[in-house]
Amino acid sequence: MRHIVSAMPVIVFALDGNARFELIEGKGLEDIGRTREELEGALVPEFFGDNVEIMEALSAALDGASGKSLVSLNAHAIALWFNPVFDDEGLMTGVIGIAANVTDLVAAQAAVEASRGDLRELAAHLQHIREEERTVISREVHDSLGQMLTSLRLDAAWVVRHLATADDATVLKRLGRVDVQVDETIQRVRQIAQALRPGILDDIGLASALDWQARQFAQRTGLACSVTDDLRHDEADLPEEAATALFRIAQEALTNVARHAEASAVTLHLEETDEALVLHIRDDGKGLDPEAIAHTR
Repeated sequence: MRHIVSAMPVIVFALDGNARFELIEGKGLEDIGRTREELEGALVPEFFGDNVEIMEALSAALDGASGKSLVSLNAHAIALWFNPVFDDEGLMTGVIGIAANVTDLVAAQAAVEASRGDLRELAAHLQHIREEERTVISREVHDSLGQMLTSLRLDAAWVVRHLATADDATVLKRLGRVDVQVDETIQRVRQIAQALRPGILDDIGLASALDWQARQFAQRTGLACSVTDDLRHDEADLPEEAATALFRIAQEALTNVARHAEASAVTLHLEETDEALVLHIRDDGKGLDPEAIAHTR
């Protein structure tokens, strides 16, 4: 058994009730810079007493509980497992365990976490860019097109007033239609500008923007929609990224409610805790079938 274990990239060991190495073997000893000859017969604290993680895991095992720990030895990440051994009478007689070099695994996990962090930052950056673009387009649509259409409506109204005494009723009727169309176009331009980036979100805050969105949703769909909040700070003090993200989430959620939920009412509640800003969205619709969701995974 020693011969087999000595070729494996792990360390297998057995301790007596006093934490003395009765047996230790494995190619992994090379990683921690120790040999079988110097450890067998020695007490664990003699070599590893200054390692808090090892001593805590060992103490738990000597108390009769299995223990595990991730420690640093000789610049390597070592995963340790301790397991108590009991005799037929239930008395703890020693500890057996195994140690494995997981340096590459820990490094890979750290790289994955770093990559996830980079992806989150990239996603946040892209979202920020999109919101900036939406803000610019919204202002252009609202200011430039809005002003042009308003000017056009004023000119049309002037023509109507000056032709009021004319006998050509057809011209007056056509100009009246133009005036109505211009007015409808102005309203549509305002709606598009608000959909791109509601100015109220920047000017007043998230809760007010959600309230505006709820009123627009109710008017458009005929569904009851209400907003409440439990904010501890002024709306303007909320982080811009968080406020924008929650507003877009609410926007998408309400769209899904209108399309799929077959609901009659929706409620939104904005809550501020010590750790987070939470948006609860609930409707009285049909919901989703958990079994159907499970089958799609």
